[in-house]
Amino acid sequence: MIKFKNYSKKDNAYQIYVSSILSLGLRLVGMLFVYLLTVIITRNFGARTMGLYSLSLTVISIAVLISCLGMDTAMLKMSSKYLAKKNGFMIKKVYKKCFFIVLSSSILISTFIFIFSNLIANSVFNDSSLSIYLKISSLAVIPFSLMFLSTESLRGLRKIKEYVFIRNVIPYFVALITLILLIFVLGNYLSPIISIMVGIWTSFIFSFFYFRKHSAKLTKGHNDEINYRKILSLSLPFLFASSLFMIMEWTDKIMLGIFGSSTDVGIYAVSAKIASVTILSLFAINSIVAPKFSEFYTKNKLDKLFETVKYANKLILLTSLPIAIIIFLFPEQILNIFGSEFASGKLALLILTIGFLFNALSGSVGYLLQMTDNQKTYQTIILISALLNVILNWFLIPRFGVNGAAFASMISMIFWNLSSIIVVKRKFGFFTIRFFN
Repeated sequence: MIKFKNYSKKDNAYQIYVSSILSLGLRLVGMLFVYLLTVIITRNFGARTMGLYSLSLTVISIAVLISCLGMDTAMLKMSSKYLAKKNGFMIKKVYKKCFFIVLSSSILISTFIFIFSNLIANSVFNDSSLSIYLKISSLAVIPFSLMFLSTESLRGLRKIKEYVFIRNVIPYFVALITLILLIFVLGNYLSPIISIMVGIWTSFIFSFFYFRKHSAKLTKGHNDEINYRKILSLSLPFLFASSLFMIMEWTDKIMLGIFGSSTDVGIYAVSAKIASVTILSLFAINSIVAPKFSEFYTKNKLDKLFETVKYANKLILLTSLPIAIIIFLFPEQILNIFGSEFASGKLALLILTIGFLFNALSGSVGYLLQMTDNQKTYQTIILISALLNVILNWFLIPRFGVNGAAFASMISMIFWNLSSIIVVKRKFGFFTIRFFN
């Protein structure tokens, strides 16, 4: 049981529990908007439009990943580090340099996608209807990239409430309201992608002004020598690790789009979205513990590091397992909420839930390795896992379709998390997965 009576407000466990509850609450609100948005799309436009929507967002997410160049994660680490050293001057200095780089790269990539949208739609996915979706969504690359940079900077400053609200609530709430209005005004299959684009632009505006508000209070500190080359040397390894991780997340949808149809992608996307509820608490708790990992490692407080992992994993276990059980008991009923044509995703939903559950129970292994100067080891793990995912998808999707993609994702997720758990045990002497504590 979790007991608060012996904790002070400055206690590490108290901060983790209270902050995690707040973060989880906001994420649940955001998740509610996500599912309402998905239900409205599937009920009004069907699985094919849901597939086009998912494919375009996947392409744009890849574009945003490249545009950020790993600087979002680098800003998380550097802002946490400089905050621990009470050097607010350097936080603002590094942010300005990162902002300029991300803005420049996102403009180039957005222009590229807009110009070559027809080629991507026809040559890669063999679906001309995807072209207009890509043109519209390419306009979101710039604000999406800069929003990632600003929100990760806020997270490094321990502004978790703002981070979660801007990243997980605002875009989907605005998109939901916009979609409802567009259904009455426009009423065609372009309404979903226009709606999410409006949500992304709104989130960017909020993130930019919130960071300026909080960074304006950071007046202390001294000027350290840091240039663009030094920033890139730190950020590019994060880009590599993030790219490999996202390959695992996106390969299934991309390859389903290549070997299958937009309808297959739509069914799989809904199944994956439902299964991912299992790791909702993991994401919420990662928001809290990632900067703490960096802070305690910088200060060489390994006892506090272990304590943070222990308390975080206890929360993850208590929240993730019941969700997985509900999904296993009522898979068909849950899928039918989105429409009868999604019932064929039942087996895929169950397979994906197993993978996501193992991911949740493994704890914050990725951030633990990246925030403690073990990012190269983590990169190797993700590289092998990503290659495994691509190979399995290549062989399984043509034979088993949506279920093959789900099995490939499950195996690669288990391999990635299990390998990370073993590395953490060897380097720090403890298991992250709660069952081994």
